Amino acid sequence: CGTDTYLDFTAFKRSTCGAAVLWQIDNYAVDSMKVLNDTTIRIWFKNINWQGNLYASLPAPACFTAPVDSIRISVIRSQTPLSLGPDKVLCTGNSLVLHAGSTYNTYLWQDGSTDSLYTVAAPGLYWVSVSDACGNNYRDTVLVTALDVSFTIGPDRVRCNTDTIHLDGPSGYISYQWSPNYAISNTTGQHTVVSPAVDTIYILKAEKLSGCFASDTIRI
Repeated sequence: CGTDTYLDFTAFKRSTCGAAVLWQIDNYAVDSMKVLNDTTIRIWFKNINWQGNLYASLPAPACFTAPVDSIRISVIRSQTPLSLGPDKVLCTGNSLVLHAGSTYNTYLWQDGSTDSLYTVAAPGLYWVSVSDACGNNYRDTVLVTALDVSFTIGPDRVRCNTDTIHLDGPSGYISYQWSPNYAISNTTGQHTVVSPAVDTIYILKAEKLSGCFASDTIRI
């Protein structure tokens, strides 16, 4: 765990079986190894996160067999810092997912959930407490506030004879979509001009933030 550089491992064997224990481990994880005696080895691990097996064996015919045993090792160095990110806004009717990272052993959210991901469907204060395999505990909090993106394009209007009517969407939105595509000068701008020959209901759907929409209608 952490900055520890080496660990000692001992294999226990019957003395009557003789022979020095043979060791095998993935060289990718190891800086160096030192045999301390015929049953114990010291391994210096690289400064990386790694999981794998250390194998101990005796050459045949030790006690008439060639026994092998292994142990699972997890090397845990610096963790990815726990962060739920900056405070967030939530559009009415939408949801968002909070990510606590995938490198911790345990997760506990404010409502008792224990997954690394948490789906938020309402404004509020959310927190998560995590622990790693070394027993270190971390916690982070994020505030989710409601964002009202509703707007109006005005009251219903009357068109007489050959009049044209200018319709204006709200400013500060990232996209606009007018419908239907009938007697209208453009369908994707903030402003448009309509001249329907029959009663028509026009709809504007506007996107305030990515995936955050609102709409309004007007009858001509």
